[in-house]
Order: sequence, then structure tokens, then C-alpha cells
Amino acid sequence: MNESIPFLVDVLELYKKTPEGLPLWKTKDIQLTYENLLENIFVLSNDLAIYFEIRHRDLIGRNFRKLKEEGYIDHERKIALMVEIGSSTKRVQTIYAFTRHHTEYLIMDFSGPKARKKKLAILKRLHGIESDVLRGAYLEARQKAQTWDGVQLLKELGFKSSIPNNLATKKDIIKFLKI
Repeated sequence: MNESIPFLVDVLELYKKTPEGLPLWKTKDIQLTYENLLENIFVLSNDLAIYFEIRHRDLIGRNFRKLKEEGYIDHERKIALMVEIGSSTKRVQTIYAFTRHHTEYLIMDFSGPKARKKKLAILKRLHGIESDVLRGAYLEARQKAQTWDGVQLLKELGFKSSIPNNLATKKDIIKFLKI
């Protein structure tokens, strides 16, 4: 996990993890405000590689470099680290810190049914957080970064409970699942 890389935690600190397990990092010792939030919350390239179950080298070589050349990602925030690749061998690995907008461009370049489901979940969460921040609802944005509202998601998918206060019976669940 990135928290165990000593140099990394000198520069960044873990802000929150999304319910999907994707760590969101922030610049260390910076107080987040409306003006600087979008430029100081990052998703790290190796965390994206782990989440999407792809090799970090492929993520950077195939996706990031192409998007940078095409102008979708306009700058690099990177950290070079020595990592062990065997019992006695080390090599330099460059980890990139992507803002919310850069992360969106990057994951939209992924393909396949598994990637599609994961990237849409991340995009929905990032858009929700940004929307709350732009409205000035900082506590709601932070809450969205930390929690997943399963009840609301089920309602959006058409689930209806027969008992008030979102209490469901087995019959409600069976009817919803069409069993």
C-alpha cells in the first residue's frame, strides 16, 4: 500500500478512501478550501493500476503518455521511487498524481466490460463530490467521498419497499430481483 512508501507520505497524505477502495490523496499540510480542492486531491497512478487490475507500466505507457501527447493531460505531477522487484534488485518507478479531471480522462481511455463498470462508479462519485463542492456543501462532499448510499442506489434502480422508512420484506426483495 502507498502509505508504506516513506517518501510518498512526506509529500502526500491519505485524505479518504472511497467505498470502492480507491485512495484519495491530498497535498500534505495544505488546508483544503473551495479554491484549491480540485488541484490538491489526487488519485495515484499505481492505485489506479491496482484498482483496474492492470500493470502500472501499461497504464503509463499506453494510456497516460497518449493522453498527454494529445493534450488531455497538460502537466505531470510525479514522484520517482526506488522499489524492490526481487530479493536483491531495485529499480526506479515513477508514480503520477492525477487530479480529478486528469483521472477522468485517463479512465475513460480504458475499455472492456469490467473496466466500464468500475470507471462509471468512480466517475459518478467524483462528479457528485465536485457538484457538492461547487454548491459549497463541503460536509456532503466529504461524506460522499467516504460513504455509499445503498438505499438511494436501490431506489434509482427501481426498488420499492412496502413498509415505511425504507424497510423491505423478503417479498419486496424477491419482486425486485424477479425471482
